[in-house]
Amino acid sequence: MKLIPVVALVIAVAGVAESSVVLAQAYPVKPVRIVVTWPPGGSNDVVARVMAQRLTETLGQAFVVENRAGATGTIGADVVAKSSPDGYTIMVNSATHIANAHIYKKLPYDTMRDFTGVMPLAVQIGMLVVHP
Repeated sequence: MKLIPVVALVIAVAGVAESSVVLAQAYPVKPVRIVVTWPPGGSNDVVARVMAQRLTETLGQAFVVENRAGATGTIGADVVAKSSPDGYTIMVNSATHIANAHIYKKLPYDTMRDFTGVMPLAVQIGMLVVHP
């Protein structure tokens, strides 16, 4: 797994949060919930925890990781889709999120309408290896 520099994300969020010209309010003023749609210990969880730690250190507000695994990401995505669209609940998922919209006939949310992509966090390489 190759992490895209978390520092760039921290700088971007910190720059926006500290800009009095751009925003009328400071962000964040309360803890931010990061919903990971996969189990603890997996690549999505590790990336979310690294990001949460750096954002907490940089912005001085807690970024809390909450794993909501199951149904190939649908359970956690549903939690995020039903949360208030105030920037205090964000989701870390994989490309499966987009694939689910094409695989399953009925989801409890609209993948394109209920979510706004922010940025990719990591690139993961998959390999098939066999004994010679």
